[in-house]
Amino acid sequence: MKKKFDFPEFLLSVIKCGGYFGWYYLVNIGAAIILYLAHPNEDPVALTAKYSLALTLLGNAVFILSVSVFYNNKSHYSSFAERMDIKPFNYKAIPYIISIAISSIFIVNIVINSAVALELVPKSWIDMMEQNSDMIVSGSALMQLLCVGIIGPIAEEVLFRGLMLGGLSKTCNKWLAIFASAIVFGMVHGHPIGIIYASCLGILLGWIYIKTGSLLSVILFHIVYNLMSLYIPEMSPVVLLTITAASFVVFVICIVFIARLPKPTPKNEKKDDDEV
Repeated sequence: MKKKFDFPEFLLSVIKCGGYFGWYYLVNIGAAIILYLAHPNEDPVALTAKYSLALTLLGNAVFILSVSVFYNNKSHYSSFAERMDIKPFNYKAIPYIISIAISSIFIVNIVINSAVALELVPKSWIDMMEQNSDMIVSGSALMQLLCVGIIGPIAEEVLFRGLMLGGLSKTCNKWLAIFASAIVFGMVHGHPIGIIYASCLGILLGWIYIKTGSLLSVILFHIVYNLMSLYIPEMSPVVLLTITAASFVVFVICIVFIARLPKPTPKNEKKDDDEV
């Protein structure tokens, strides 16, 4: 039976999501305050730019640790893994999820470059995107790997899919939950171009999370995507266009496969009719 919409329950879930998001930002702001106190005579803006990856790494690591400690409280759930849906998923989906992630980075890249070349976006947007990229590449290779490639994706999936989407999807239509969590996910990426493409990726990640029933699937996607964005080699326009065209085909095939996966049945919950 399809679960009846319960507005008070939905409102409580929204409030909880606001709390999760607030805690995420509070932890990251706390890391910045510690940095400023350690360098009282330096410009805060320059410090933030210089240590942006270190701050992000510290904030995300503390967020993951604090949430895992809280949800290992037996009065809430049996474990952090149960609350986050950190469980094995259909192993046959793994190569398809990796393929979707790799093809997505090429598709996003060609769309952004085309929009820039055709002057479809304001120059100020491009400048903000380049400033954001400069802060990432200014860090060491190890810091980029740890922050952007591993800890960042895990923290963001715990927050946006595990906590926010996981909570909302139990109280409202799953597509509404996917879109809501995706928009918030996009907003944290700072600049307008990042907000647009991250929101689109958030919808894709949310759909994969619901279809597989496991946070591990979207963590895998996010890690592969971020690593590809860091280490994608320089290519000639012809090669890039060829790979992008192939990526569209691979993307569609893999999406069809994921869509055909049997719907996961939540533990201790009755199966409902809310399909995505």
